[in-house]
Amino acid sequence: GEVKKLRGSGRVPAVIYGRQARPQNLEVSAKEFGDLIHHSVSENLLVDLSVENDARARRLALVQEIQHHPLDGKVLHVDFHEVAENERVIVNVPLETVGEAAGVKNSGGVLEHILFKLKVRCLPKDLPEQMIRAIARQAEVLPENEYLFRLRYRPPFHWQAMLSFLAARAVPGVEAVVGQSYRRSISIDGEEGYFEITHDEERQALLARVRFGDSIALFRIIERIRSMFDLNADWAAIAKNLKSDPLLVKRVESTPGLRVPGCWDGFELAVRAILGQQVSVAAATCIAGRLVQSFGKPSAKANGLTHLFPTPGELAVARRDQLPMPTKRAETIRLLAKAVSDGKVRFDDLISVEQCLESLCEIPGIGRWTAQYIAMRALGEPDAFPSGDLSLQRTLGTRNAAELERRAEAWRPWRAYATIYLWNSAHPS
Repeated sequence: GEVKKLRGSGRVPAVIYGRQARPQNLEVSAKEFGDLIHHSVSENLLVDLSVENDARARRLALVQEIQHHPLDGKVLHVDFHEVAENERVIVNVPLETVGEAAGVKNSGGVLEHILFKLKVRCLPKDLPEQMIRAIARQAEVLPENEYLFRLRYRPPFHWQAMLSFLAARAVPGVEAVVGQSYRRSISIDGEEGYFEITHDEERQALLARVRFGDSIALFRIIERIRSMFDLNADWAAIAKNLKSDPLLVKRVESTPGLRVPGCWDGFELAVRAILGQQVSVAAATCIAGRLVQSFGKPSAKANGLTHLFPTPGELAVARRDQLPMPTKRAETIRLLAKAVSDGKVRFDDLISVEQCLESLCEIPGIGRWTAQYIAMRALGEPDAFPSGDLSLQRTLGTRNAAELERRAEAWRPWRAYATIYLWNSAHPS
């Protein structure tokens, strides 16, 4: 019928979904689309769609599914999923192994591949074509269960500012900043370990030394470290946007490469944000250390690291009078811990930041400032903006959050980075 005629004319039927709009039927050129997928080396194909008789100049979309003819392989139908430039997507990225393992090369062993794809959450423009796993012998001989990774970034990267920010907020017993290194204890699926991060400025990379017994978890660990140190940030795009504002141009030029410090664990960061309400950073850090001493599991894996941060399950059953803080704040942490334990609040495999923030704000004691701070550091939202922050309001001379929101419109979609620059100018240490 009509579909056969369409294909006979060199067109392919398609549908575009997503962005909270109704699905829309489209037609694409069979030749142009065939050339596109033929030359693509990525499973996650991002395309700009120009739709006739559509008021929008362009629509950014991921190719979600392609139906091929079972005999000649011709494209029969295409599904597109519309995305936004400033909203993160979750995709599976192929994992490629390079090099030759020492056990295979020297001892006749067999390398068994268990993991072939990694789940990645990033902005559409940052979609990687593949992840590389190097298994060749390293020049440095490492102890058993210890691994060394070089994690590259797009320069500049202001390591000292990142280190200073994390040092001021390091949870005693869980995190430590010693000299020019950051280290912390970690736990994944019951296995305990730690990692240490230093800066290799010459190679434009961070060095991650990971001590962990389960090697299968290494990919998850590295992915979380990259997020924690904001290594995927597109500095050129961020700087171009922020420098368009006269208020920020000197700040950006004098301190290039500031990143938004992330976190290892979303729940831990959320607890830390609640503890920081209406108290100084130093006071909140002290309370966090007491919380760890009371409820954290002892885990002396490295110098200066003595505990793991308490789990949601451990804090959900704690009595309010056991928590070393005011009663209302203790109750907020208990309710947060229960919501995470029950799956009502999630910080991983997140599709909608807005939905997560709505769930957080339903918890008594978590307001907009706390939720936006969590979005900045735990959810990796580049446009998060704690407009209720008094320090920001004083720096910009605005009278309230609404006025600050209007002033910050020009910084979209990088308001989180503008926040870091303004905080840094107010408290450069």
